[in-house]
Amino acid sequence: MKKKLIINDEKDLNRFYNRLWLYRSFIYRFVYFYIDEDKYNVTPILKALNIKYRNSRIKCVINEACIYLDNYYKDKNYCDFKCYKCALHRSKKYNYKNGCCRACDYQSSGGCLTSNVACKLFYCKYITDKYDTLTIKDIKVLYVLSLFQRMTIGSDYFASVDDVAMDLYCWPLASTFRISMRMLKIYPRFRKVIKNEKL
Repeated sequence: MKKKLIINDEKDLNRFYNRLWLYRSFIYRFVYFYIDEDKYNVTPILKALNIKYRNSRIKCVINEACIYLDNYYKDKNYCDFKCYKCALHRSKKYNYKNGCCRACDYQSSGGCLTSNVACKLFYCKYITDKYDTLTIKDIKVLYVLSLFQRMTIGSDYFASVDDVAMDLYCWPLASTFRISMRMLKIYPRFRKVIKNEKL
């Protein structure tokens, strides 16, 4: 069954966002949404809603969120890396290289090897004081997820896209355990990196 959505103005758009919790529920399990004219760029949300398998929907939401973030920050160089040092570390005369990502498994000379929404959203206070940066509330496709999943995806740092997808797919307690174990695994390496930087 198909359901046509009509979004002509801001009031319709807000009504659509407020009903997302209902549209993603089992009531609409066999309903496919479409829109004739997309004035407010809700196509990524409809794409995710029309995927009825939970794991595939989660991966679609992560992918669409990363595309949105990459497009938004494409021409913005807020961290201002020069010689592997960000603006904050140059201003403080630190010897740190690769900024916030220096202890991550997925960093490389060509950039990040995975797509992580939390990492793409994160900017230190030095940057957020100078620039307007996006928050999780600005990425509307994430509202296809539950509140707990949005909280998880916004704080699931140093993880591959598959790990993040699994964290969102698990029950909250299992997800919290998985993230905690990953952070405990990363912590000694992070301490080692900082210790070496101070030498």
